[in-house]
Amino acid sequence: MESKDKLYGSVGEAPSSLCPSRWPGSDHESQQTLLKTLKENHEKWHIFFNEKGFHNHTTHHILAVYGLGAAGPTIQAAYDVNASYQKPAFKAPEPIGLHNFEDHLGKEEYYGAYRDFFASVLLDKGIPSTLEEYIFSTRYNYHPQVTDKEKQPRMLSRFLSGVLHPWIHTGYGVEFKLIGQTAEGLAETAVHAANADAAVPQSRFNIASPGSASSAVSRLTSALPSLSLGSNGQSAKAEGKNAFTVVSSLLSDPLCIMASEGPNVGKTPDEIEEVVASLIKKSFEQCGDIVRKAAEEWLPVDGPEPSEQALNSKMEEMIWTNVSLYAICGWSDAKQFNADFFLMHLVTSALFLPSLLAPSVLPMRSRRLLLHSYFTTCVSTWISRGRPALAIRDFMTRTDPHLTPPGPKPEPHKDALPPHNAKLQTNANAWLPIVHSTLAHPDEHLCKIQRALAHFASLYGNRPKGYWKTQRTENLDGLEELDGTLFARAAGLTANRLGWMMDGEEKGSWDFDGFFEHDKA
Repeated sequence: MESKDKLYGSVGEAPSSLCPSRWPGSDHESQQTLLKTLKENHEKWHIFFNEKGFHNHTTHHILAVYGLGAAGPTIQAAYDVNASYQKPAFKAPEPIGLHNFEDHLGKEEYYGAYRDFFASVLLDKGIPSTLEEYIFSTRYNYHPQVTDKEKQPRMLSRFLSGVLHPWIHTGYGVEFKLIGQTAEGLAETAVHAANADAAVPQSRFNIASPGSASSAVSRLTSALPSLSLGSNGQSAKAEGKNAFTVVSSLLSDPLCIMASEGPNVGKTPDEIEEVVASLIKKSFEQCGDIVRKAAEEWLPVDGPEPSEQALNSKMEEMIWTNVSLYAICGWSDAKQFNADFFLMHLVTSALFLPSLLAPSVLPMRSRRLLLHSYFTTCVSTWISRGRPALAIRDFMTRTDPHLTPPGPKPEPHKDALPPHNAKLQTNANAWLPIVHSTLAHPDEHLCKIQRALAHFASLYGNRPKGYWKTQRTENLDGLEELDGTLFARAAGLTANRLGWMMDGEEKGSWDFDGFFEHDKA
């Protein structure tokens, strides 16, 4: 095993200005506690905490709260909560090298060996080159000399599998520039089953070489300045179908309707693991071709490469769509918010789009393929959860964009601003109590989604009503009402569902039933 000091020497800067800013509050003690607990997790715990392949979220939790400005004791407490139920690490049957890399893919008992292999490669080549070679190259996806599909490496498919956990784990490594975290994420990728093959077919690796004439032109266009997120709340829309248009068409597609029919399953991960896996597989099998075609209309994989501005615009569409599929689909005026555990992962994974799509991390060809495949995976996951409809107009009318937390309120001074507005005097910024409560909450997913939503609000919170009004969306009534308050509304609903523990409420829970008996289009 490589020296942990090399793997976790320091916390690096994010690779793009579109990545999350780090909230004030964390100090030197916070960083030292973070690095200490990251090293301990790397050495002591396996990537799965049980025999069913449930994921170790320890590093996700401590990195998320660090990014939200947590103090050292809070980071240590978050680590301790997660470490209490982890599976101890163990030695793999044999080391992994170039000679046997493909031999043990999908085998969790080789996690430690793949982790050490990737740590060595990353220290030698760095994060960008390692990602490009082992996730996006033809060699590690569909090797030309391998005829049996089941023996193909299919690393990008594995990267998108497991409700996007390899993506998330690696994304933290890229964002914080941590070799050890990235090695764990790539090792997790290697030991995952390749369950996203429908999103990444072999044809995706039979693309014109970067040396072609069209590629040369596209490299010139991609050198244009990145998308500007100006104060006027407007940005240039990319060509191709809009993501909301795609969702609208899939709501009425007969095959997608069939693929979204499933049982009203149990309420805990143990009860639904096999059922959910089968539903996602069913979604890919029954309407995978339709979703892939839609993804090609949204962001073509072939042809001239998009500019940086166009890719960033597609990234914005993806973020808005994923948050809508989680928050608007989960909301109902007649019942409690359905904080679907699996749709929640569409939001937490989207936080790493700015990192993984940064020009300094991957070439445009790989970034385009990644975003295209991610789109297919996310939409297929939504279909597998019951293809719930989006009541956008009602959501924007009846949810609160500036939630006030429960508990006693302070008495403001008579000259406090704004005058005669007690709500804003005692809660001037709705995000501050949300983040405060999140830091004190023991749930390992809450900090991830609230950090994501807060960041999306910082990027797109100034988008006005009508920003999406030009899109043709027959099944999305009220799309023109959608504005940048979407993210605060989603965060407030999530905080209410999981419980304001800082204010004395009991811990809530995520929902696992899906949307199989209601909220259909």
